[in-house]
Amino acid sequence: MSGMVGQEIGSYLIVEYLGAGGMAHVYKAFHPRLERYAALKFIRPELIDGDRFSFSFEQEAKLLARLKHPNIVHIYDIGGMDDLLYLVMEFVTGSSLKDWLPKEGQLPFDRSMPILTQVSQALDYAHDQDIVHLDIKPANILLTPDGKALLADFGIAKLLGPSGHATQTESTTGSPAYIAPEQIDHTIGPLGPRCDIYSLGVVIYEMLTGQSPFAGDTPISQMIRRLQEAPAPPRIYNPDLPQAAERVLLKALATDPSDRYRRAGAFVDDLVHAMPGLA
Repeated sequence: MSGMVGQEIGSYLIVEYLGAGGMAHVYKAFHPRLERYAALKFIRPELIDGDRFSFSFEQEAKLLARLKHPNIVHIYDIGGMDDLLYLVMEFVTGSSLKDWLPKEGQLPFDRSMPILTQVSQALDYAHDQDIVHLDIKPANILLTPDGKALLADFGIAKLLGPSGHATQTESTTGSPAYIAPEQIDHTIGPLGPRCDIYSLGVVIYEMLTGQSPFAGDTPISQMIRRLQEAPAPPRIYNPDLPQAAERVLLKALATDPSDRYRRAGAFVDDLVHAMPGLA
């Protein structure tokens, strides 16, 4: 797919290949008339399955276009060319939390707090719009040079029904190292906002300890262990973490969705209040 650099796609000129995820290839592109850059996300051709997929893709794009929040990457347009489908999204200058964590290791909470606050606000907003992300992870939290955090990649997001739950799928969705137990075993509970709370809890655990809450050589082994074991108490890895903060983190990481926080903002607020000198 990197061979598309230099091609014109609609009104955009592809200028750089940015990378690939499980569902798509992403490019940096330039719109000459608007004089702005955008990110073009091309769905992997092998995932496109006829008219039904195209309709679903268009409906999903309409759904995501409803999200207008300063901490959510905006979608500008959708398009198709030959057998390709793509999203045109806001281009964000900077890096992802995934890029930042290995360099920084364990992050001081006063540096983590602004990121967490912005992400929790974005999540609560999305949930209020009846959209659940289902793939919260460091790679999907973008950080700009001026300190802004943006939630990206709603590629597997789902619309919540009248019950407040999303439709289950037969297969596991999300990134193995971060997904909630009910995304692995559907008998544990329905898909809903508390999936995102759990995944955010894993991200925060890593930020504050430099470790995963579940030991394992691979994300798959970590995924299996979260169905069988409780997470390792974070104070094992970060003894300076107050006990109250540990309780907050473990509540967010409860196996039973009903035992977790209902709102991302409430989770982060409790964590802030548990940290001396920051409340």
